[in-house]
Amino acid sequence: MIRRKGNGCGNSLRGVMLAAASAWLAVGAAPAGACPEGDAAAAQPAYALPELSAAGIRMFPAASAAYDRAIEPLEAEPWLVNLDGPSALNQVVLVDAVPYVLASACKSHDCAANNLVLLYSAQQDLVYGLVFRDGSTTLIGMPPSAVTQALETFWWKAFRE
Repeated sequence: MIRRKGNGCGNSLRGVMLAAASAWLAVGAAPAGACPEGDAAAAQPAYALPELSAAGIRMFPAASAAYDRAIEPLEAEPWLVNLDGPSALNQVVLVDAVPYVLASACKSHDCAANNLVLLYSAQQDLVYGLVFRDGSTTLIGMPPSAVTQALETFWWKAFRE
């Protein structure tokens, strides 16, 4: 079972999104939702996933669940589970005519040796990724070949250029 920091509510921006999150890509913003505990986090403004960093995936229940499924084989590494290391802003990209949110992150104080790029598809409810750890790469989510090539290109641009 994947365990991550916080309960999803009242934890900075994490509590903003607990309503259904599949509409964020279509309308450009996440739907506002309330925390089950009813705390003040629900009153914060809604942000679109492309406006956030990789950790923003944790604010969207559908995206977070898809990421959990993909990362399960590597769940022993907290920086991967929590996505709490340095990260650029997410962006929307097209790969093989499918829109994805591209996210990248790395392990704090060890970015060159431990990093990842992710592609999240709300339409397909899945995450594909390339994880680079100590000199070797691992693909997550069983990406098709076109997505694998795109992940390699995105990884190179994010961490080697």
